[in-house]
Amino acid sequence: MNRAISFAIFLSIILTISCYGQTPYKIPFGSSKNTIELTVANESAQSVSSLTISGSSIPSWMKLNPAQQQLSVLVSKKEQIARFSFSVNKYAPVKKSEKIVFAVTTPSGDKWTKEITIQVEAPDRFELFQNFPNPFNPSTKFAYMLKEDSHVLLSIYNILGQEIDHPIDEDQVAGYHEKEWNAGNVASSVYFIRISATDKNGKDLFHDIKKMMVMR
Repeated sequence: MNRAISFAIFLSIILTISCYGQTPYKIPFGSSKNTIELTVANESAQSVSSLTISGSSIPSWMKLNPAQQQLSVLVSKKEQIARFSFSVNKYAPVKKSEKIVFAVTTPSGDKWTKEITIQVEAPDRFELFQNFPNPFNPSTKFAYMLKEDSHVLLSIYNILGQEIDHPIDEDQVAGYHEKEWNAGNVASSVYFIRISATDKNGKDLFHDIKKMMVMR
């Protein structure tokens, strides 16, 4: 019985790409409606009943739906496809390989597994989002995306153009980032947040400015 079921896997990304083998499957950053298709074939001369297909070692940033599926009967010399959909949330680390294990089990405890490797691609753009909340008192959160690894300088300016703080001045990896800022030591007023990203040679990659308000 252990040799009766072959386990093949096909990974489709937003219904446009099908991949085979153990090369990491590239998942678009922040994407939804991705599909994993598992083809389970019964090569034996007898039908197989009550198969459970489930995934394990699922990363926290990946929501697999459904968590598991049931195949009531898999007829001899036939195959069935189990489809799982998933989305990638903004906190997924990019360019980092993650392993997912899918298992086919029977009521008697027989089990077959297949491991795949996935990797989330970097965002397709740089972007500074509006801080939230805004207006705020006393703290707010800055969020931004990096298209590639960069040196990030995030500075706060008053309405006179004077820098009053620079909460970020460091190398950061591509992906989504957040930073909380406490304005407890500044007066109620309009302020500006400026972000700049440069490459390892100091070349400008991105810069942007957003307006915000501290309101006591």
